[in-house]
Amino acid sequence: MTDELPDHIPAWQRRIAEAHARHPIVRRPRLRQRFAAFASARPEDHILDVLTGPGYNAFAFARRTKHVTAVDSRRHLLEMARRQMEKRRLHNVAITRADPTDLPVPDASFEIVTSAAAVHHFAAPQQAVAEMVRVCAPGGKVVIEAMVASEQV
Repeated sequence: MTDELPDHIPAWQRRIAEAHARHPIVRRPRLRQRFAAFASARPEDHILDVLTGPGYNAFAFARRTKHVTAVDSRRHLLEMARRQMEKRRLHNVAITRADPTDLPVPDASFEIVTSAAAVHHFAAPQQAVAEMVRVCAPGGKVVIEAMVASEQV
């Protein structure tokens, strides 16, 4: 857990995060499953999901792999992920609070390191991706899904 991260989350931010997590486009189980398939996740793999948010990406990988570690720096989103994990009765997911630029895991710990629709939330994207590469095992994969939106809305 990263001690420097704020513990108090204003109520308005919590409400926005919860509404975002409930939105059908965010949850999209079929898209999450396709992402796990695209990453070629295998039953023996250990996965790290960076900035997991409410955990939907981590849960898709949990159904295919041995173990998933889901990290996020935002306590209120991790609380949501824990509730969803319990609701889904998943026992192979560990949820941890961590800064994506300083992951509290040893080098080469995971076969697949992933982040889905979260890169735009990284305060320091280059550092976060460097950390993802550091914790990825030799021959493993860093798989990132990013959102692209028109600036001409």
